[in-house]
Amino acid sequence: MSDNLQSLPEDFIKEAKLESVATAIVDLDGKELAYAIHGTFDSEFNSQRAASLFSMVVNFLNKTLGGIHFAEDEVEEIMVTSNHGHFLLEIIKHEKCFLGVAISKEEDSNRIRTLIKKYKPLFLAQL
Repeated sequence: MSDNLQSLPEDFIKEAKLESVATAIVDLDGKELAYAIHGTFDSEFNSQRAASLFSMVVNFLNKTLGGIHFAEDEVEEIMVTSNHGHFLLEIIKHEKCFLGVAISKEEDSNRIRTLIKKYKPLFLAQL
């Protein structure tokens, strides 16, 4: 991975100013292209496993939309909420990848969604 691409998740984390956050650019085959982890995710969060599993989710949802007469439509954003956190995925269509962010449930997911929108063109420029 390029140094410029790898620095973007690190910059995202600094700007997010959260206790615990993980972010990655993942291709739709499940490979991490760039990632950074901060806080409790350091010891508890397997980012490559999350990348692989969420790429399957994105691919599944794209197929599901096609199966219900939205053949021209594709998933743009996914938010998954669990007992412990939020997983936000922003699809980068042209590059067939997504920007994924994991945060604790106590954090403001709308603020992070706004930050994702800010960083999406920066990631796209590096891909």
